[in-house]
Formats: sequence, C-alpha cells, structure tokens
Amino acid sequence: MNFRKKLNYFIALLATTAMFLTVPQTSEAASYKKLIKNGYKISTLTRSKGGSAGWFLSNGQKRYFCKIRVATMYVGKTGLISMSPTTGRIMQLDRAVFEKHLGGPVPIKGIPQLRDIKAGRIKPHHVRGYSPVR
Repeated sequence: MNFRKKLNYFIALLATTAMFLTVPQTSEAASYKKLIKNGYKISTLTRSKGGSAGWFLSNGQKRYFCKIRVATMYVGKTGLISMSPTTGRIMQLDRAVFEKHLGGPVPIKGIPQLRDIKAGRIKPHHVRGYSPVR
C-alpha cells in the first residue's frame, strides 16, 4: 500500500473517531421506570429541536427527551398508521392487508393506539433512547 492510501485511511479513521467523540451520547443512567418512579411527568407527543418524535420527561428541574420507538399504531378500531421515528411522518396503512401478511389479527396488546401515544400514556418498550435537555 502506498503512502497516499495509508494517509487517506488514517484521515478517515481520525475523522470517524472525532465524530464519535463530538456526538452527544444518550444518558444510559436514566431509565424510563426510574424517572417515572422519581415523579417525572410525561409530555404529550412532540418533537425535539433536532426533529425527532418523542416525549419530554420533567420533574420541574431536570428534563429528558425520550425518542419514540413505536412505528405502527392503531387508529380507533379499524385504522392503522405507520410513523417514522426520526421525522414523525405518518403514513396510512391498510389494516386488512397488514394483518393478512402477518397471518391474522394482531393482538391489541401488541400495537398501541395512536391516541395513547399522543397523550403520553406510554410503556417502557415504546421509548428507545434518553438524552438530557440542556
């Protein structure tokens, strides 16, 4: 390998390392269950400054933003939507076709209602990451 290729690999490695060191990491110390147990209140579904869909958890002094993990939600008894976790964009789905491809109706417990997600009535498996709000 010639010097120019080695230099290019070194620069790429250096840039990748710098990116990982400068990107803010999510707070792993805070868990949804702990925050709720400590009296944190959940906001309605909203967007972060970066545009991600999720909820704010706050206790009056500290605030965390929790990103949404749910991608598919029921709307009433017959509707079904899919939401992009990163942009919050909603697409209507045909529930009959969806369930046909899954081999039958999906248990109601498996997929949340959109009204519950919007209102902040969420469970630990509905959120995927936490970061403190500055």
